Amino acid sequence: IQSFLQGMAPPPPGRLFRGPVGDGASGAVAPKPVSAATIEARRTGLRLLLHAAAAIGIPRDQLLSLAQLIELETAGAILQWHHERLGSPGPCAALAGLADTLTAIAASRRLQGPERDQLRSLLAQARPQRQREMAEHLAQTQVQLEQPHIERLLLRLPQDLMAKARAMVAQQAPQSGDADASRRSRAEADAAGLAAIAAAIEIELHLPLRAFDLARLRLDEHVTFLGEGRRRRCRVSITTHKTKVPVLTELSADGTALLSEYLTHWRPLGPHPNTAWLFPARDSASTHRHEGHFGEAISRQIQQQTGVDLTLHRLRAFAAGLILRDHEHALGDVRAVLGHASLETAWQHYMRQDRLAASERLTQAIQKRRSGGSRS
Repeated sequence: IQSFLQGMAPPPPGRLFRGPVGDGASGAVAPKPVSAATIEARRTGLRLLLHAAAAIGIPRDQLLSLAQLIELETAGAILQWHHERLGSPGPCAALAGLADTLTAIAASRRLQGPERDQLRSLLAQARPQRQREMAEHLAQTQVQLEQPHIERLLLRLPQDLMAKARAMVAQQAPQSGDADASRRSRAEADAAGLAAIAAAIEIELHLPLRAFDLARLRLDEHVTFLGEGRRRRCRVSITTHKTKVPVLTELSADGTALLSEYLTHWRPLGPHPNTAWLFPARDSASTHRHEGHFGEAISRQIQQQTGVDLTLHRLRAFAAGLILRDHEHALGDVRAVLGHASLETAWQHYMRQDRLAASERLTQAIQKRRSGGSRS
């Protein structure tokens, strides 16, 4: 296990690759650097694979090599055990992750010949088919968000939450007693947390980032204020962690004012105001808010105010829908704003919007002919 994980480790500082790279004539290909997230995913995959190996009856004292996990019969039994445990009707992302770990083990063991082909065929069955259109749960959320009153609630939400934060503090009039001062301090901290969510949603509406990218925004790298007075604008730019694609936006005047208010008034009342993180962690100045917890807090506020279960992932789909409703062929805009590595993912959003537009054109054709009477 140590040898497997060390073989995946990033190169030493100052070096692009771990080992010597071929001169081209030998046909050697430079290895692609592996991210820390991938290494952690493989470590988790190994634990799950070994747990299943024990569960299907392989004695622990006989698990002597990772090579045992990629034996065809063993790999099939492990995947079947996890499939039944997950309760998914078909292949799913979790099962695909285990297949990826088995693929990495096979590559590290230099599996060749018929054994590699048979294993590859088996693992292909554990991976879901490549998605060509928007997932059903995203489509259902889009239907909710296309209701005008829901859309208005969502687009006004950052301003509404900021107003709520101001009211929370205003209700706590300054007092001289220790108990009153403590109560006011707690109210300010809670209001600062709400203002942070308001600022995060405002950014997400303009630049729908994945949770990890949103949480790791830094004032000294990713947030810039341009211009003065009424022309002042806030620019947010970052290279996405997942696709390594640079994305950026300039907030509207209202959005710039809201983020300025968060930075000048509310952020100093929150934890660790002197750190460079836009959204500092509560317990440590050295890191950002945990992306999972932050995403849940944002989703909770959205659901409370709009009634829609809207994760950051679904908010990205909402942004794509807004773009395509106003500019039906703007696939490039969807790709640029969401930071897709290719147009294929943007196409999933486009297909649904195109189907809706086609249906609307048919309805208009029917109405036109009905109003004109029957034709001979």
